[in-house]
Amino acid sequence: MKLTPKVLEHMYIMLCNLEPFTRWKLPCPEEIKFVVSDDESAYGTYVYDSETEMHEITISRAKNGWFETVFRTLCHEVVHMTRGKTSNYDKHDAYFKRKTKAIAEELGFDPLEL
Repeated sequence: MKLTPKVLEHMYIMLCNLEPFTRWKLPCPEEIKFVVSDDESAYGTYVYDSETEMHEITISRAKNGWFETVFRTLCHEVVHMTRGKTSNYDKHDAYFKRKTKAIAEELGFDPLEL
């Protein structure tokens, strides 16, 4: 799969039209910088830059070679983004697990893989 920022943006738009994401007041794609990296240490990352007020989702092409893997990683990073502009957006706590469980139940993923 040829992974580009534009592909990630289009996948995000698709995701925003699926349950449970439709209930989650997600930012429009124009508020998100989509980045493709060659990082071998992480499938993806999410960062909120308070200075520019931009969200940034990075997906590693080194760790994500298939559509399903990219999509699951994007779902994971979007859950981090649902925390909004809080300082605890990187946590994998009960809140995070509730959100990933909702995604897994709706889309047929193993919640432990999100």
